[in-house]
Amino acid sequence: MQAVLPSDVVARQEARSRPGLQRIGGAAGVIFGVVDLAVAGILLISLKRSGITPPIDDKAGQFADYLHTMLPVLLPVMFLETAAAILALVFVRALDERLRPLAPTASSIAALFGYAGLVILMLDFASFVALEQGILGGNSHDTVMGQLPAWSVLTQTTGVVGGLLVVSWLLVINWIAARRGGYPKVLGYVGLLGAAVAFVGLMLSLHGFTHILVNLWEIAVGVAIWMGAGAASARTVSQVP
Repeated sequence: MQAVLPSDVVARQEARSRPGLQRIGGAAGVIFGVVDLAVAGILLISLKRSGITPPIDDKAGQFADYLHTMLPVLLPVMFLETAAAILALVFVRALDERLRPLAPTASSIAALFGYAGLVILMLDFASFVALEQGILGGNSHDTVMGQLPAWSVLTQTTGVVGGLLVVSWLLVINWIAARRGGYPKVLGYVGLLGAAVAFVGLMLSLHGFTHILVNLWEIAVGVAIWMGAGAASARTVSQVP
Protein backbone atom coordinates (compact mmCIF):
# COMPACT_ATOMS: atom_id res chain seq x y z
CA MET A 1 0.00 0.00 0.00
CA GLN A 2 1.47 3.33 -1.06
CA ALA A 3 1.82 5.95 1.66
CA VAL A 4 0.22 9.34 1.10
CA LEU A 5 2.73 12.08 1.81
CA PRO A 6 1.67 15.44 3.26
CA SER A 7 3.03 17.11 0.14
CA ASP A 8 0.65 15.03 -1.97
CA VAL A 9 -2.31 16.17 0.12
CA VAL A 10 -1.25 19.81 -0.21
CA ALA A 11 -0.83 19.38 -3.97
CA ARG A 12 -4.32 17.92 -4.28
CA GLN A 13 -5.82 20.73 -2.21
CA GLU A 14 -4.08 23.38 -4.30
CA ALA A 15 -5.16 21.66 -7.52
CA ARG A 16 -8.78 21.84 -6.39
CA SER A 17 -8.70 25.31 -4.80
CA ARG A 18 -7.26 27.17 -7.79
CA PRO A 19 -9.95 26.15 -10.30
CA GLY A 20 -12.49 26.73 -7.50
CA LEU A 21 -11.36 30.33 -7.08
CA GLN A 22 -11.41 30.82 -10.86
CA ARG A 23 -14.98 29.54 -11.08
CA ILE A 24 -16.18 31.78 -8.25
CA GLY A 25 -14.23 34.75 -9.60
CA GLY A 26 -15.61 34.21 -13.09
CA ALA A 27 -19.17 34.03 -11.76
CA ALA A 28 -18.55 37.18 -9.71
CA GLY A 29 -17.40 39.06 -12.81
CA VAL A 30 -20.51 38.03 -14.73
CA ILE A 31 -22.82 38.97 -11.83
CA PHE A 32 -21.23 42.38 -11.31
CA GLY A 33 -21.22 43.17 -15.03
CA VAL A 34 -24.90 42.24 -15.44
CA VAL A 35 -26.03 44.02 -12.26
CA ASP A 36 -24.05 47.20 -12.99
CA LEU A 37 -25.44 47.33 -16.52
CA ALA A 38 -29.00 46.76 -15.32
CA VAL A 39 -28.78 49.34 -12.53
CA ALA A 40 -27.37 51.97 -14.91
CA GLY A 41 -30.27 51.32 -17.26
CA ILE A 42 -32.85 51.58 -14.46
CA LEU A 43 -31.36 54.84 -13.16
CA LEU A 44 -31.05 56.50 -16.56
CA ILE A 45 -34.55 55.54 -17.71
CA SER A 46 -36.24 56.45 -14.40
CA LEU A 47 -34.37 59.77 -14.12
CA LYS A 48 -35.28 60.67 -17.69
CA ARG A 49 -38.94 59.88 -17.08
CA SER A 50 -38.81 62.10 -14.00
CA GLY A 51 -37.31 64.93 -16.04
CA ILE A 52 -34.00 64.91 -14.14
CA THR A 53 -30.64 65.14 -15.86
CA PRO A 54 -27.32 65.01 -13.98
CA PRO A 55 -25.84 66.90 -12.25
CA ILE A 56 -28.58 67.25 -9.64
CA ASP A 57 -27.03 70.13 -7.65
CA ASP A 58 -29.69 72.62 -8.78
CA LYS A 59 -32.52 70.06 -8.75
CA ALA A 60 -32.50 69.04 -5.07
CA GLY A 61 -36.27 69.29 -4.62
CA GLN A 62 -37.00 67.33 -7.78
CA PHE A 63 -34.43 64.68 -6.89
CA ALA A 64 -35.84 64.32 -3.36
CA ASP A 65 -39.27 63.67 -4.90
CA TYR A 66 -37.66 61.10 -7.18
CA LEU A 67 -36.03 59.29 -4.23
CA HIS A 68 -39.33 59.12 -2.35
CA THR A 69 -41.24 57.88 -5.40
CA MET A 70 -38.60 55.32 -6.41
CA LEU A 71 -38.02 53.93 -2.90
CA PRO A 72 -39.47 50.44 -3.64
CA VAL A 73 -37.16 50.10 -6.65
CA LEU A 74 -33.97 51.94 -5.66
CA LEU A 75 -33.50 50.45 -2.19
CA PRO A 76 -33.28 46.78 -3.29
CA VAL A 77 -31.55 47.61 -6.57
CA MET A 78 -28.76 49.69 -5.01
CA PHE A 79 -28.37 47.18 -2.18
CA LEU A 80 -27.91 44.49 -4.84
CA GLU A 81 -25.30 46.59 -6.64
CA THR A 82 -23.39 47.14 -3.40
CA ALA A 83 -23.39 43.39 -2.74
CA ALA A 84 -22.30 42.69 -6.34
CA ALA A 85 -19.37 45.10 -5.94
CA ILE A 86 -18.28 43.21 -2.81
CA LEU A 87 -18.47 39.96 -4.75
CA ALA A 88 -16.45 41.52 -7.59
CA LEU A 89 -13.42 41.62 -5.27
CA VAL A 90 -13.17 37.87 -5.88
CA PHE A 91 -13.10 38.61 -9.63
CA VAL A 92 -10.08 40.87 -9.08
CA ARG A 93 -8.39 38.14 -7.02
CA ALA A 94 -9.04 35.46 -9.64
CA LEU A 95 -7.59 37.60 -12.44
CA ASP A 96 -4.56 38.44 -10.31
CA GLU A 97 -3.96 34.71 -9.78
CA ARG A 98 -4.10 34.10 -13.55
CA LEU A 99 -1.86 36.99 -14.54
CA ARG A 100 0.70 37.01 -11.72
CA PRO A 101 2.85 34.21 -13.23
CA LEU A 102 3.03 36.25 -16.46
CA ALA A 103 3.77 39.66 -14.89
CA PRO A 104 4.27 39.38 -11.12
CA THR A 105 4.88 43.03 -10.28
CA ALA A 106 2.38 44.59 -12.68
CA SER A 107 -0.40 42.15 -11.75
CA SER A 108 0.11 42.71 -8.02
CA ILE A 109 -0.01 46.50 -8.40
CA ALA A 110 -3.07 46.27 -10.65
CA ALA A 111 -4.88 44.12 -8.08
CA LEU A 112 -4.34 46.83 -5.45
CA PHE A 113 -5.91 49.37 -7.82
CA GLY A 114 -8.84 47.01 -8.42
CA TYR A 115 -9.49 46.30 -4.74
CA ALA A 116 -9.26 49.98 -3.76
CA GLY A 117 -11.42 51.15 -6.67
CA LEU A 118 -14.21 48.68 -5.98
CA VAL A 119 -14.26 49.43 -2.25
CA ILE A 120 -14.54 53.18 -2.96
CA LEU A 121 -17.29 52.60 -5.54
CA MET A 122 -19.14 50.55 -2.90
CA LEU A 123 -19.39 53.76 -0.86
CA ASP A 124 -20.99 55.40 -3.89
CA PHE A 125 -23.55 52.62 -4.25
CA ALA A 126 -24.14 52.34 -0.49
CA SER A 127 -24.82 56.09 -0.23
CA PHE A 128 -27.96 55.53 -2.31
CA VAL A 129 -28.96 52.76 0.08
CA ALA A 130 -28.40 55.07 3.07
CA LEU A 131 -30.61 57.79 1.57
CA GLU A 132 -33.39 55.34 0.80
CA GLN A 133 -33.14 53.68 4.22
CA GLY A 134 -33.52 57.12 5.79
CA ILE A 135 -36.67 57.72 3.75
CA LEU A 136 -37.95 54.29 4.74
CA GLY A 137 -37.28 55.25 8.36
CA GLY A 138 -39.41 58.38 8.04
CA ASN A 139 -37.12 61.16 6.75
CA SER A 140 -39.21 63.96 5.32
CA HIS A 141 -38.79 65.65 1.96
CA ASP A 142 -37.07 68.63 3.61
CA THR A 143 -34.71 66.39 5.57
CA VAL A 144 -33.63 64.59 2.41
CA MET A 145 -33.11 67.92 0.63
CA GLY A 146 -30.81 68.99 3.46
CA GLN A 147 -28.75 65.80 3.03
CA LEU A 148 -28.36 66.08 -0.73
CA PRO A 149 -25.54 68.68 -0.94
CA ALA A 150 -23.18 66.55 1.18
CA TRP A 151 -24.37 63.39 -0.57
CA SER A 152 -23.69 64.93 -3.97
CA VAL A 153 -20.12 65.88 -3.02
CA LEU A 154 -19.51 62.39 -1.62
CA THR A 155 -20.81 60.54 -4.69
CA GLN A 156 -18.97 62.80 -7.13
CA THR A 157 -15.71 62.31 -5.22
CA THR A 158 -16.03 58.56 -4.79
CA GLY A 159 -17.17 58.20 -8.39
CA VAL A 160 -14.09 59.95 -9.77
CA VAL A 161 -11.52 58.38 -7.41
CA GLY A 162 -13.02 54.90 -7.53
CA GLY A 163 -13.52 55.14 -11.27
CA LEU A 164 -9.91 56.18 -11.92
CA LEU A 165 -8.59 53.34 -9.78
CA VAL A 166 -10.75 50.79 -11.62
CA VAL A 167 -9.67 52.24 -14.99
CA SER A 168 -6.03 51.91 -13.90
CA TRP A 169 -6.66 48.27 -12.95
CA LEU A 170 -8.30 47.61 -16.31
CA LEU A 171 -5.48 49.21 -18.28
CA VAL A 172 -2.76 47.19 -16.54
CA ILE A 173 -4.41 43.76 -16.56
CA ASN A 174 -5.62 44.07 -20.14
CA TRP A 175 -2.19 45.22 -21.27
CA ILE A 176 -0.79 42.05 -19.69
CA ALA A 177 -3.45 39.89 -21.34
CA ALA A 178 -3.02 41.52 -24.76
CA ARG A 179 0.77 41.07 -24.63
CA ARG A 180 1.22 37.79 -22.73
CA GLY A 181 -2.12 36.01 -22.42
CA GLY A 182 -3.84 34.81 -19.26
CA TYR A 183 -7.22 35.02 -20.96
CA PRO A 184 -8.13 35.50 -24.65
CA LYS A 185 -6.04 38.31 -26.14
CA VAL A 186 -9.02 39.76 -27.99
CA LEU A 187 -10.63 40.41 -24.60
CA GLY A 188 -7.45 42.19 -23.57
CA TYR A 189 -7.87 44.62 -26.46
CA VAL A 190 -11.58 45.03 -25.74
CA GLY A 191 -10.73 45.76 -22.11
CA LEU A 192 -8.20 48.41 -23.11
CA LEU A 193 -10.76 50.09 -25.34
CA GLY A 194 -13.40 49.91 -22.60
CA ALA A 195 -11.00 51.43 -20.07
CA ALA A 196 -10.18 54.29 -22.48
CA VAL A 197 -13.89 55.05 -23.07
CA ALA A 198 -14.59 54.93 -19.32
CA PHE A 199 -11.65 57.30 -18.67
CA VAL A 200 -13.03 59.82 -21.18
CA GLY A 201 -16.43 59.55 -19.50
CA LEU A 202 -14.89 60.31 -16.11
CA MET A 203 -12.86 63.26 -17.36
CA LEU A 204 -15.77 64.85 -19.24
CA SER A 205 -18.38 64.00 -16.56
CA LEU A 206 -20.43 62.10 -19.11
CA HIS A 207 -23.32 60.37 -17.37
CA GLY A 208 -24.65 57.33 -19.16
CA PHE A 209 -23.38 54.17 -20.72
CA THR A 210 -19.71 55.14 -21.06
CA HIS A 211 -18.95 52.02 -19.02
CA ILE A 212 -21.08 49.65 -21.12
CA LEU A 213 -18.01 48.21 -22.84
CA VAL A 214 -16.38 47.57 -19.46
CA ASN A 215 -19.52 45.74 -18.28
CA LEU A 216 -19.55 43.60 -21.42
CA TRP A 217 -15.85 42.89 -20.88
CA GLU A 218 -16.53 41.81 -17.28
CA ILE A 219 -19.22 39.41 -18.46
CA ALA A 220 -17.09 37.98 -21.28
CA VAL A 221 -13.94 37.53 -19.16
CA GLY A 222 -16.01 36.10 -16.31
CA VAL A 223 -17.48 33.49 -18.64
CA ALA A 224 -14.05 32.74 -20.15
CA ILE A 225 -12.30 32.09 -16.83
CA TRP A 226 -15.30 30.21 -15.41
CA MET A 227 -15.36 27.83 -18.39
CA GLY A 228 -11.57 27.53 -18.44
CA ALA A 229 -11.52 26.65 -14.74
CA GLY A 230 -13.72 23.60 -15.25
CA ALA A 231 -11.39 22.13 -17.87
CA ALA A 232 -8.30 23.01 -15.83
CA SER A 233 -9.73 21.36 -12.73
CA ALA A 234 -10.16 18.01 -14.46
CA ARG A 235 -6.67 18.10 -16.00
CA THR A 236 -4.84 19.28 -12.89
CA VAL A 237 -6.39 16.88 -10.40
CA SER A 238 -5.81 13.91 -12.71
CA GLN A 239 -2.13 14.79 -12.89
CA VAL A 240 -1.62 14.90 -9.11
CA PRO A 241 -0.45 11.57 -7.62
